[in-house]
This record gives sequence, structure tokens and C-alpha cells, in this order.
Amino acid sequence: GNACCLPAGPLRESPRRLHSVDGIVINGLGNEGQAEFSLAHTEALQVPIYPMTLQPSQFTNLVSGEAISSEQWCHEQSVHAVAGIGNPERFRDTLIALGLKPQLHSFPDHHSFVAADINFDNDWPVVMTAKDAVKCESLNNSESWYLEVEAMISSELLQMVSDKIH
Repeated sequence: GNACCLPAGPLRESPRRLHSVDGIVINGLGNEGQAEFSLAHTEALQVPIYPMTLQPSQFTNLVSGEAISSEQWCHEQSVHAVAGIGNPERFRDTLIALGLKPQLHSFPDHHSFVAADINFDNDWPVVMTAKDAVKCESLNNSESWYLEVEAMISSELLQMVSDKIH
């Protein structure tokens, strides 16, 4: 990025903060930008990097609470993918990997949703992140679902955290 913190850039904290951490957790380690980050900063800082991924688990309806496992969702189905997160393309790519055909509707990170943001002119389901679902619950769109995910972290990270708290 541009090395600036929010709202001017993508960082939530200054890069100087890296000198005082016990480790760095990177979601989706493996894409080129993050690999470059890993190599450049771990050598200079001697800070371990721990990979993390988000594993889709189920879709949950915002109104009824009905839950359907991500494997049971209708594959090849067209959906409206609504995302007010920092990397909406990652969400779209996750839906594609699950076999869906998403039409991405991206909004700024931390967007305050209104009913018009999740109502469309066809009967495709609306799928969003769990983060966005919290902001959309009161909009009462019975065709809205959110994708629940589970953080998959390494045993090394678990051990490091356990050692720090004990």
C-alpha cells in the first residue's frame, strides 16, 4: 500500500508498530504482495510470521436464522455479493471457489448500509460477509444471507499465544 493508516491508506497501525510485536498473522499468506512483505520485514525485524486462512462454513439467513452448510448451497447459482470490507474481491473470489456466480456490489469499508444497498431487481439471493450482516439485520431482507467463516491458524501460533498468557 501507501504506508499510510486509515483513512488515508490501508493500514490500521503504523509500520513502526512492527518493532514491538511478538508475531505477525497474515490472512491469505501466499499472494505476491504478502509474500514480499514477509521476506522484506521478517529479515529486518526477526519477527515470526504466522499464516491464517478463513474457511467458509455456512450461509445463514439474516431474517429466519436458517443455516445451510457451504457445501450444500446451490452451486452455479447467481448471487448478489454485497461487501463493505477492505478487500471485497477476496470475498467475491471465496464465493467463486464455493461454486457460486457472484455479481459483486462493493462498498467502502465500514459502510452504513441502507435497504436500497441490498435490494435488487431480480430474485437472486444476496450474500454478504458476517461483518456486513450485523449492519443489515434491521433491513429485513429475507433473501439476504451471510457467509460464516472459521479462522484456521497454525499450531505454532497457538503455542506462541499459549506461552505468552501462561
